Formats: sequence, C-alpha cells, structure tokens
Amino acid sequence: GWHLENGVCVLCPEGSFCGDPDNPDPDAPDVKSCPADWPLSDKGAKSQNDCYRKCEEYAIEGGKAVPVSDKANYPKVCEFKGVSDSGNPCEIVDDKCVETSCNGDFEMINGKCEPCNRDHALTYQKTGNCIVASCEVNYHPNGQSCEYDVQECTAPNAVSAEKRWDAKLQAFGVCTIKECEEGFHISSNACVSDQQQCTVDHGTGIKEWDHVANQWGKCVATYCDAGYTNDPDLVDSRDASKPCGVCRNKFAVDGEIAASSYIRECEIASCMYQGEMYNLEDNECKPICSVVGYSDETGTEKWDATRKKCVRTCNAGYTSW
Repeated sequence: GWHLENGVCVLCPEGSFCGDPDNPDPDAPDVKSCPADWPLSDKGAKSQNDCYRKCEEYAIEGGKAVPVSDKANYPKVCEFKGVSDSGNPCEIVDDKCVETSCNGDFEMINGKCEPCNRDHALTYQKTGNCIVASCEVNYHPNGQSCEYDVQECTAPNAVSAEKRWDAKLQAFGVCTIKECEEGFHISSNACVSDQQQCTVDHGTGIKEWDHVANQWGKCVATYCDAGYTNDPDLVDSRDASKPCGVCRNKFAVDGEIAASSYIRECEIASCMYQGEMYNLEDNECKPICSVVGYSDETGTEKWDATRKKCVRTCNAGYTSW
C-alpha cells in the first residue's frame, strides 16, 4: 500500500496498487496500474483485488437495470437487478425487462404487472398481490376485495334484517331485525306473533299486539271453565264485565245457588239436591219444593233445611207420586 518516492514512503496513488503479498516479484515495479476493466482504486491499494469498476444504472427496454452494489472489485463483474417502468421487479433478458412477479399493489395480467383496482380499496398489503389493507368509509378489507359494513341476514319471520361489521372484533355483529312479516312484531330482536295465549280468571284467551300503542291489548277470553262463560246472553249480570263470568243458570229464580256441577261452560250436569229441591229442566234448575211452605186441597210441602229434604204430607184421599 506504500511505495518509495524520492526516498520517502508514500501511499500508493489512486488507480494503482503497490505490492502484492499473494504474488511477490522483486523485479516488478513498486507501483502497478489497475487492469483496464477495473481502472479504479483508492489510495493505499495493496493488491490487484483492491482495483474496482463503478456499477451504474442503465436503461433497458421496459425499465432499467439497477446495480446490486455501486462497485465491483477485481475480478468480479457488476451485478444488476431489473426494475420495470411501473416499479415492479423484472428479469433482464437481452436488454429487455421481463416481469415475472409483481409488488403487492400490482397483479400479473397477460404477462404484465397491472395496478390493483379493487372497488372502494385505498391501500394494499405489501405481501401477496392485491390483498386489500384499507378501504373507503363504510367498507372493510376482505381478502382481495372491500366488503360493505352492513350485510343482509335472515331471521325467522323477518322481512328485513341486517348485521354490521365490528372493526374492533374484526367480525360481523348479531343479526338485527328491522321489519317482521305481517302478523308479527319485533320484541327482544325477534319476530314475535301478534297473537298470544293468555290467562284470565276461570279461563284462557288471546291477546293481540297493538302496533299503534306498541303494547299488548287486553286478554280476550276464548275458553271458560265449566260454570263460567264469556257469552253475554248466558252470563250472570253481576259478572258481565269479567272475561269469564259465572253462568246465570247457576242460580234459581229465587236467587239461590241451584246448579251443583257443569259439563262445560253453562251446560249443567246436575242440580243441588236433585229431585228434592230442584229438577234439571231445559238446562235450568227449577225449584220443586217450597222453602216457606205450600198447601192446597191435596196436602202440604216444605223444605227441611236440616235434613236437606222436601217434606210432603197428603190430605185424606190423596197420595204422593
């Protein structure tokens, strides 16, 4: 790296090298010039391997050849990588740029890298090709596309329902019902029938949803237990306002309870003290014995409350039948 000049040791000048430890030659000059294809060297070069050539970018068809390094030391040659006019990597073949792969925001179409053009996409990932990284407002990435944040979904008896994208969870939320089929209404995010069974005193019924008031209407009786009715023509006047009121024929004409049991609603099965106090006729319990007592030319009769029996006494010349 040094040579003797006018009795003084100085650094070997640029473009040359001084001394070659791998090839000592006592007859060789102290300063040797670098080879023609590697004409450059820094001051103090010690061997031919310190000589180098500059590697510079040059144009090729469809792009440019970019040096891998800015110089190549002897005996190496410059290495280049191809970059197409669109900025994508390419292979250099006969001074032509041949694209074989594309950057993340490009895709290969007919042997050429074309810019990604996905609807509503803003940016693309660096890995892969046309993998969406970000989208316009109200859209989110889904592989190579932008998906709308609101999607239709299905639910029982629903006409319209949708689910929304949750950016934090990176998933769609629950299916939210917007409108139900006719005969249904929304309740707790479900389509519920506008008619539901309900219970009333001594019976069951149906209640209907009031879409104006947004609440259930009153329970209207559709079935009453035996001895009760919702028929205004059969109900006792004192229970007329009730969904299921006491049957009017439960009472005799004297106002006393006369019916003992019912088959269904107001159809009497039996009367109190059947054959003694009342008889069942035409679905009514009709008195056949007087509580206060009764007499005529044939005899007398009177209800004995203690024995629960009608006591009849016939006059002379008459008999009981």
